[in-house]
Amino acid sequence: MTAPRFLLPAVIVLLGGPGATGLSAAVVVISNRADSKVSFEIAQSGTPAQEHSLDPGETMPIPIRADVKIAFDGGDGPVRYTLRSNSIYCFTRSDSRVALQQYPLESPPTKAAPKAAGAPSAAQPGSAPAHAKGDGQEGARGVIRVMLLVDDDEPTVRGVWEKRLRERLAAASEIFERSCRIRFEAVAAGTWESDNAITDFIQSAREFAMKVMPAPAQVAIGFTSQYAIRRNDTHLGATRGLFDSHVLIRERSPSLQEPERLEVLVHELGHLLGAAHSADANSVMRPKMADRRSRARSFHIGFDPLNSLIMNLVADEFRARGVLRLDQMSPETKVLLRGAYTALATALPEDKAATESLARLDALPPTSREMPIRIPEPVVLGVRTVLLAIRQAAAENHRLPPQGSNPAAGSRRRLEGDRLAEMFFRQAADAARRLPPPVASEAYLVGLGIGLDDSPLLHESPILGRLWREWESDEDRNARLAVLGSPAMRGRRDSAQHFVVSAALAALIHPAAAETIGVLKEIRDAQGGSGFSFVDLQSDLAGVEFATRLSRSQISLERLARSFAVDDFLPEPGGLGEGLSWGDFLAAYGSMQDERFRRQREAIRQRILSLRGYRDR
Repeated sequence: MTAPRFLLPAVIVLLGGPGATGLSAAVVVISNRADSKVSFEIAQSGTPAQEHSLDPGETMPIPIRADVKIAFDGGDGPVRYTLRSNSIYCFTRSDSRVALQQYPLESPPTKAAPKAAGAPSAAQPGSAPAHAKGDGQEGARGVIRVMLLVDDDEPTVRGVWEKRLRERLAAASEIFERSCRIRFEAVAAGTWESDNAITDFIQSAREFAMKVMPAPAQVAIGFTSQYAIRRNDTHLGATRGLFDSHVLIRERSPSLQEPERLEVLVHELGHLLGAAHSADANSVMRPKMADRRSRARSFHIGFDPLNSLIMNLVADEFRARGVLRLDQMSPETKVLLRGAYTALATALPEDKAATESLARLDALPPTSREMPIRIPEPVVLGVRTVLLAIRQAAAENHRLPPQGSNPAAGSRRRLEGDRLAEMFFRQAADAARRLPPPVASEAYLVGLGIGLDDSPLLHESPILGRLWREWESDEDRNARLAVLGSPAMRGRRDSAQHFVVSAALAALIHPAAAETIGVLKEIRDAQGGSGFSFVDLQSDLAGVEFATRLSRSQISLERLARSFAVDDFLPEPGGLGEGLSWGDFLAAYGSMQDERFRRQREAIRQRILSLRGYRDR
């Protein structure tokens, strides 16, 4: 199988937000930059004043909904201010006096360029607040479901590592609930096999993202023991940023204590919520972790004011509108985020995290970009040749009298079911074997995938639909469907469609991606459709194996043209579960990474490989 020429999004977006609730809260971030503890009161309209205190270097986000007033002892008497929503305020001390200063970030609806980071400006008593939108539910929290995984190099048994990681995630979740009202909830655990031949951690993170499916969670957090943590390591964890579906963290280190491991986890999850690296030495988002600072009892794992504001803005959009990308943020939120990221980038110019976030803020939506799908002309022509053979065979079969009629003795009857599918496989192979060898197998597989499929799923796909229509016009498709009949495999029409479509995707993209798409299709069915079907999955896996063997010349087109038989390439469906609801699937199989599901998938694979079509050469 050649390398894929383009990447179809094989992983359908599972990182769904909680859905738009109509709730849009706001926040005031207050930080203590004085050298001693500061106490103050916060009062919001219609609620009693609440007392708070901050240790030196500590930051506190306060969700708000309307007028917000702060009162504190300035050293020579009480001071009262009205605060602006979605702003940062810092306490400072000079001699015995305490002052509150507003960090100078651009605020909506201002459209001027963001101000450079600098000394905070003094808050003005009685300044008018920018009222927060919302309906009084400012305490509402978003939940992000997590799957915890270790690789095959983990030295402890499951009972030990799972307890350790669940407790660590729970501790991290408490920090995020205080910081931005987001909770991380562990809903599954499992293992994956990491490739020991890979020696680059970032490349291992890519491998993890390709191998591991987060469902039933939204985020898969992997802890790899393949890499020992050494002094001056720059990558203790890796994720692609905002609302990514995968996080990989180094776990193997005899010297790293649990507070340091917790801090690394919080750092990476901070990136997941939009946080960027900070020059603030007290921030969990400082670029270099494992510096032993978190070992001190007095150390507080928390976020700097800028990242605290960023995460609260992102979390608000996630809760209120289900937003998962920076370019989808509201214009008002984008202005505030741009100011915060600019300040972080200015303070840490050698680091690219904040600069990359700024670029993503201004990125064009993916729907406005063309995905470059370029299929060589010989393959395009070859697929059309195979499709023509299928259309002609279908039309000829359709002209025959149907089964059950009484035609003249000895005359042929119309083929149906498995016999019809076998005829199409043979006729298509006969046409494909006359094509140039470099394109024959791919043209055959794609032609079958289009020619035997009557569902609109791929034909109307925004990515593959254009290709499908290039190979077969709407007029030709309608003509084919009118005479196609119901080709089946093992007596089932849906099994034939799963088989040929998976084989076509394996040829066009990659076998692993085609298999992933098949599994995700079943997950979607389980979450609100016909249910998870291992019969369908068996057809998908068989189609992928069929395509792989043909592409490697382990199966010949000449043989298929002469003697293709359904029973040689797809097992009986007996004994396989169907119609499983999502709850039933989770109870029986846990997740895609659960050992129970992996055993079932491997058992199906062995059923497939035991068939004569895959054993004979």
